Amino acid sequence: MKLESLTPAERAGGVVAVSAGNHAQGVAFHGARLGIATTIVMPKTTPYAKVRRTEAHGARVLLSGETFAEAVVYSEALAADERLVPIPPYDDPHVIAGAGTIGIELLRAQPDLETVIVPVGGGGLIAGVAIAIKHLAPHLEIVGVRAEQLGLPTLAEGIAVKNLGELNAAIVGDLVDDLVSVDEPALERAVHLLLEEEKLLVEGAGAAPLAALLRHAGRFAGRRTALVVSGGNIDTGCSPR
Repeated sequence: MKLESLTPAERAGGVVAVSAGNHAQGVAFHGARLGIATTIVMPKTTPYAKVRRTEAHGARVLLSGETFAEAVVYSEALAADERLVPIPPYDDPHVIAGAGTIGIELLRAQPDLETVIVPVGGGGLIAGVAIAIKHLAPHLEIVGVRAEQLGLPTLAEGIAVKNLGELNAAIVGDLVDDLVSVDEPALERAVHLLLEEEKLLVEGAGAAPLAALLRHAGRFAGRRTALVVSGGNIDTGCSPR
C-alpha cells in the first residue's frame, strides 16, 4: 500500500527502506512490480538468506551498522544524499494498513477464533492486525509476543527492535490485550517443532507466537488460537560474497 501511495515523481526517484528481512523483501518485490528502484539498508548482522532473497528481487542491498538503530541512521543520510523516499518498516499508516489484511484473512478463514498471537518488533504488524480484527470482531483477544533478549544476540533478530513506533505504540496501547515475552530456549523449541511436526522452515521471529504458546501454555489453554507465523529466513551459514 505504501509504494502505491507514492506520486509519479517519488516513484521515479526511488525509495530506501531499513529492514532485518521481511519488510526488505516486501519492498523489493513490490518495487520491482511497480518499476520503482529500491535500496535496502540492513544491519551487518543480518542473516545472508535475507540479503540474498532481497537482492533476488532486484534491490540494491547495503549493509551498515551492527544494530537496526545504526542502520536507520545510515539510511536517513542516504535518503537525503540521493533524494530517496524512505519507506518505514512499521511506523507508517500505509504500512500498518497493509498488515491489517492479515487480520481480515484470519477471520475469513476461521471466524470462530478467540485469540490471535502476533510477533512484536516495531509494532506495525500487530497494529494493523489489531485494527482489522477489533473492528470486525471486538471480542477477539490480541496478544503480542516479544523476545526477552532485546539488546543481545537473539534467534528472533527480526523482532529485535527495542521500542515500538510512535503510531504503533498508541494503537497497541488501545487495542492489544496483552504482551508476553519468550526466552531463547522457547524460541529454539518452537523453530524445531515447526520444522519437525509441520514441515515449515520458520525463523525465530516468525516462530515467536508458537514459543509464547509453549512457554505460557496455561494462559492459552482451551482457547481457539491463531498464530501469525511471519517469516522463514534462516541463515544457512553460507558466505554472503
